[in-house]
Amino acid sequence: MPLFYNYGDLSNTSVRVFLYHAGLAYDQRLGNQPLKSKGNVNLHKVQALSFQRECCFYCNTPFSDANKPERDHVIPMKKETGGMHCWGNVLYCCRTCNVDKDKFAGDWKEFLISKSKMEDYKIWSEKYGNDEELSNIHAEECKQIYSELDTYMRNKVRDLL
Repeated sequence: MPLFYNYGDLSNTSVRVFLYHAGLAYDQRLGNQPLKSKGNVNLHKVQALSFQRECCFYCNTPFSDANKPERDHVIPMKKETGGMHCWGNVLYCCRTCNVDKDKFAGDWKEFLISKSKMEDYKIWSEKYGNDEELSNIHAEECKQIYSELDTYMRNKVRDLL
């Protein structure tokens, strides 16, 4: 099976790689341990779950063997939002909330407001860093990456025909 089925698959993957590395660099500048090694990811998870009182960040349902925590990028790692993979942007939620957030018609801020979580998120992001303005800049860069890769691939395929 091919890894990429359409032009958007390559562009979306490239956007996520960019935002992943942008987050690593951002954390490093802030003095946070970048979320790339298992030890740093585990340390982050312990601190995040302690902050969340071992409950879903969005609905406050306690985590258990039947309700395992899922990593969530509060500002999504998408070309439209530019959310980075960094300490201040990663929290944990239950499967139901993760799916609901993905399907939510509004933007990520509206989802936080609908769950009465904006203040909690501000506390977390101020402690560990997550620059919303930088995410907006990254969103513009991601749109450009997406568009340029899409055009490049379409031209390469057209040249084959």
